[in-house]
Amino acid sequence: MSIRKMVLRAGALAVSLLFLSTCSFFDTVIGFFDTMNGVVASFPFNGNADDESRRGNDGTVHGATLVADRHGRPDSAYSFDGIDDYIDAGDAEMLNTGEALSITAWVYVRSFTTTWPPIVKKNGSGAAEYTGYSLECNNIGPHFGFYVCLDGPDLLGQSGVAYSPGRWYFVAGVYDGTSCRIYLDGELASSQPFTGGLIPSTNHLCIGWDPYHSDRYFDGVIDDIYIFDRALAGFEVEALSHR
Repeated sequence: MSIRKMVLRAGALAVSLLFLSTCSFFDTVIGFFDTMNGVVASFPFNGNADDESRRGNDGTVHGATLVADRHGRPDSAYSFDGIDDYIDAGDAEMLNTGEALSITAWVYVRSFTTTWPPIVKKNGSGAAEYTGYSLECNNIGPHFGFYVCLDGPDLLGQSGVAYSPGRWYFVAGVYDGTSCRIYLDGELASSQPFTGGLIPSTNHLCIGWDPYHSDRYFDGVIDDIYIFDRALAGFEVEALSHR
């Protein structure tokens, strides 16, 4: 084969590889933005507790401190001391998501200072306060729990999965009107049948604290919280777990 032909073939191969690489990149970008459809609050904690969905649900930080995230990037996650740290993101109507809901977060539990410390919580407590939703962890098990308060035949939808403190987990809770599902590290861990619409809550969305049980504070690190007004599909949860 002549040198000219070899050069032409090498050039064609390089162009083909560049094209495939570019397509793969744009497929990834487009897929990400498709997944972000329906997001009502986004807290990547990039140096602050602002809502980067541009919906205005910025968090007010009470004591929590910026630390390195799971990738080692400085000031990219919030650490909570389990004593009095939390973030308050307000009670905007859009945070009451209607018929469906998804919450995702990266979580590192250091220890338990109480039972049921919340990761994300927007509801009250007791039968008179069955409104809203929460993503929590419990020292019994221990396990993560996802809870939604419903106006249908089922008063409270819930699903849970066991875990071990001392490492990062990607946790997702999904409610689609017929089932309450929880995912761990992108994999479906539990699904329970429940029906009904989500009961709106006037309580504030709090990260790391349950204001209706004032001793329930989260001890650990939380990052990349997303809240959606729709039910994420399994492949979308898996995609988010790889970010």
